[in-house]
Amino acid sequence: MIKYNSDVSIKEGVLTKVSFDKLTLTKSDDIDFVNSNLVDCVFDKCEFLDTEFNFASNRNLIISNSVFTSCDFTKAMFSECTFANCMFVSCNFNSTKFNKITATNTLFSQCQFEKLISTDCIFKDSDFLDCMFNKVNIKSCNFNDCDFTKSNLKNSIFNCSEFKRIDFIGTVLDKNNFSFCSMTTLDFSKSEMLPENIFISTNLSKSDFSNIRTQKTIFFEVNLTGSSFSNFHSTGSQFEKANLSKVIMNNTNLSFSNFRNANFSEAQIISSNISMSNMSYCNFDGMTVSDSNLSYNNFHDINGEYIFKNNDLSYIRETDEGRKKAEEWYYEQK
Repeated sequence: MIKYNSDVSIKEGVLTKVSFDKLTLTKSDDIDFVNSNLVDCVFDKCEFLDTEFNFASNRNLIISNSVFTSCDFTKAMFSECTFANCMFVSCNFNSTKFNKITATNTLFSQCQFEKLISTDCIFKDSDFLDCMFNKVNIKSCNFNDCDFTKSNLKNSIFNCSEFKRIDFIGTVLDKNNFSFCSMTTLDFSKSEMLPENIFISTNLSKSDFSNIRTQKTIFFEVNLTGSSFSNFHSTGSQFEKANLSKVIMNNTNLSFSNFRNANFSEAQIISSNISMSNMSYCNFDGMTVSDSNLSYNNFHDINGEYIFKNNDLSYIRETDEGRKKAEEWYYEQK
């Protein structure tokens, strides 16, 4: 094991093609990498504790089997770097830039990501546990087999990115924007989805939104084919131009929502409240409705044939009685 005991400074230094094997650095070693320039370096089986990497420029690094604890990467840049079997615990990545990095089997635990910019990155079998993401900007990144358990994603932008086999257990989603992303077969049912999350032109087919209570969610031009919205409550939401084909809505409350130009073909609406909403220009071909409240809606210029079961319990016309029942239902859910 390499151990430095004397005062050493790499601050503003340039290191090229240097290999560090079993290096251990702690705060007491008075070593930091502030404003350093690391190029083509290799770190293997290294341990860093309370080490500063602020403003460091890191390019083509290979970092493996290493542990970073309470390290500060504020305004550092990682370009075309590789992380394998690494751990980052209680580290700061504030205003950090990731460009074309690959992280495999890497753990980020209780880390802070504030205004992080990540572009063209791959995260595989990597976990972000109990982390805070605020105002991050993620573009053209792939997250495969990753775990975001108990993390908080807030005021962040995810653009043209792919999410496969992701765990969102206890994950807080707060005012985020997912645009042009691929997020198929994801389970959001154990997440905490707060109001005003936005999904635009994103593929969310066969995803599970069950048991979520929120408001004003936007699903604009989103593919939700085969998704489950059982016990999903999000009044005042936007589903304009959404593909809701074959969705299941059971005990769902989407009153006061906009579904203009949505596709409900073969959807199942069961014991749900979708009253006082805009359902104009929708396709209802093969949709079935039972024991539900669709009263006081705008059904202007709808297409397709739809089947209402148990019509004595399904309120679909713009009548005073239907409106009254819709309002009663809405206030019962609040």
